[in-house]
Amino acid sequence: MKRSPPPLLNWSFLIADAAIFNYATFKTVEAVLLWSESPLWRYHAWMWASVGLLLLVGLERVYTNRLASPTSRPSRPLWEALAFLLLAVAIPRGLPLVPPTISTEAKSSMHFLWLPIEWHKLPHNIELIARHQAAFAALVGALLPLLLAAALRAPRIAALACVGVALAVASRLTREDIGFRAPFYQAVFAAPWAILALCALRGAHRGFARLLPLTGAFLVLWAFYTGLLPLKPSRLPLPSGVEVVYPRPGESSKFPLQYVRALWLDPDRHELYGSYGPTSGLFRIHVPTGQADLLETPGVIRHFWASTSDPTLLALEWIYDDLIHVERAAFQVGSRTHLMDGVIISPIDLIVSARDLFVLSTELPAVTRLDRATLSRVAQTNFKQLGLTQFSSGAWTMALDNTSGRLFVQLGMTDLSDRFLMVELDTSSLGVRRTMDLPAGGLELKFLPDHRTLLLPDFYSDLIYELDVDAWTIRRSIPAVANARSLAYDPRRGLLFAASFMSGDLDVIRHSDGARIRRINIGSKPSSMHYDEVGEDLYVASSRGVLRLRLSEFLEEPQP
Repeated sequence: MKRSPPPLLNWSFLIADAAIFNYATFKTVEAVLLWSESPLWRYHAWMWASVGLLLLVGLERVYTNRLASPTSRPSRPLWEALAFLLLAVAIPRGLPLVPPTISTEAKSSMHFLWLPIEWHKLPHNIELIARHQAAFAALVGALLPLLLAAALRAPRIAALACVGVALAVASRLTREDIGFRAPFYQAVFAAPWAILALCALRGAHRGFARLLPLTGAFLVLWAFYTGLLPLKPSRLPLPSGVEVVYPRPGESSKFPLQYVRALWLDPDRHELYGSYGPTSGLFRIHVPTGQADLLETPGVIRHFWASTSDPTLLALEWIYDDLIHVERAAFQVGSRTHLMDGVIISPIDLIVSARDLFVLSTELPAVTRLDRATLSRVAQTNFKQLGLTQFSSGAWTMALDNTSGRLFVQLGMTDLSDRFLMVELDTSSLGVRRTMDLPAGGLELKFLPDHRTLLLPDFYSDLIYELDVDAWTIRRSIPAVANARSLAYDPRRGLLFAASFMSGDLDVIRHSDGARIRRINIGSKPSSMHYDEVGEDLYVASSRGVLRLRLSEFLEEPQP
C-alpha cells in the first residue's frame, strides 16, 4: 500500500507548486492581455502558456507518482493543460478590449483598456506598498503559512479563519462609497477567501496553497486602498501654524478624506473647492465656518478647473467621459457635455487657456484640443497610433507653457521595459515636437515658468526629477518623500512642498539647492494641495482633514 509522503516533503512540494503556478499564471494572463495591445507581443502568450503547461504537467506527474497519499483523488494534468491553452487563445488575433463596433454610449461604461498596463504594474504596486507598510506586509506574510498549516492539520479552523477574513473584507468594502463597482471589488478581494475556505473543507490542499499567495497580495492592496493602512497613523499634535479647516472638532466629514484629488480657493479666500472619491463628487468648504456642501455626481471626478475670472467650474468625469459645467455661486450642475468621440476615453486631466480646452485621456492615451466656446474638436493626437506607447492606456498628466505655446504630456509605462516618456507638443496643431526618455513617472507634473522647468515626482521612489524644457534635459533629481502625488510651489520664498501618499509626510524643500528644511506628518493619503499666493497659505487634504498651513507662522516655528 502506498504511504503518505513525509510532512516536510509535502510542504516543500506545496510551496514550490504554488510559486510556479502563481508565476506561470501571472505571466500567462499578462501575455494574453498584451496580445490585444501589440502584434509583437502575441508570441509571448504562446511562450508563457507553453512554459506554464510544461511546468504544471511535470508537477502533476511528480505529485501523482511520488507524493500523492492513498486517499488522494486521481490527478488530471490534461485539465490544467487545457485551461492554460484556452487562456492563451482567449483573445485571438489582437481583438481589442473595447471592440470598435460598440456604440460610443456603450463604450462610455466599458473601460477595460487599462487592464493590460495595470496587470503589468501589479507586482510593482504591491512591492511599493509592502516596502512602505512593512509591518502589515510582514503580518500577512506570517499569516499565509499559518493558514496553510491549518488547512493541512485542522481544515475546519482554516475554513473558519478564511470566512472571517472574507466577511471583514466584504464589510469594509460595503462601507466604502464605490458605487456600481462594488460587485467587482467584492469578487476580487472578498470572494477568493471564500474559495480558500471551500478548498480547506474539501481537502484540496494544492488548490488552497496555489490560491493563497495571490489572495494575500490582494489583501495588502485592499488594506491600503480602503484606508486601513497605516496600522498606526500619526496622531502627533499638529505644529504651530497648522490648523484643521474641515471637519471642525467633534464633527465628522461628509466625504472620504483619503481620496481628495484636487483643491482650489476662490478669489475672496472664503470658499475652498475640491473633488473627492472613490465615487465621487465635488465639495465646497466655507473656510471661516468649516461648513461643507456636497455636489454628488455619478462616476469619478479626478480633476477640475476653476479661475478667478470665470463663474463656472469645469470638471472631468472619468468613467462616463463627460465635461461637467458647475455654477460656482449656486454650486449646482449647469450643463453636461459628453466628450466620447472614439478617442477621448477616460479623460483624466484638463487645462484651460483663453480660447482652448486641452483634454488628456488615458484610454486611449491621447490629447484633444477643444474650442472653449463651442467645445468642438480642433486638433487631436493619439499617442498609441504614433507608436509612442504600445499600451492602450497610460497618459496621466500634462502641463502648459503659455509663453512658448508648448504642451507637455507624460506617458508611461510605454512598453515591457517599463519606459516612461515626456512628449512636447505644439499647442496649435498638437503635433509632436520632441520626446524625452524619463527615468521614472508619476501622477503629478508641475511647470515652474520662472525656472523653465518641469517637476516630476517618481511614483515608485522618493525622488523628484526636474526637467529643463528649453535644453530638453533632466537637470537634477531632488530627494523628497516617497510616492509624492501632489506638489505645490511658493515662488516668493522659492519653496517646494511634496506630500507622500504612502507615509503622510510633507516635505518643505528649498528649490535653489534641493535641501529639505522641514518634514511633518499631516495624515495618511494626502493627494492634493493648493498654494494661495494672496494669503501665502498652503491647503492640503489628508485623512486628518483639510488642513491650512499658515506659512508665515509654520516656517518660523523652531525645529525640534
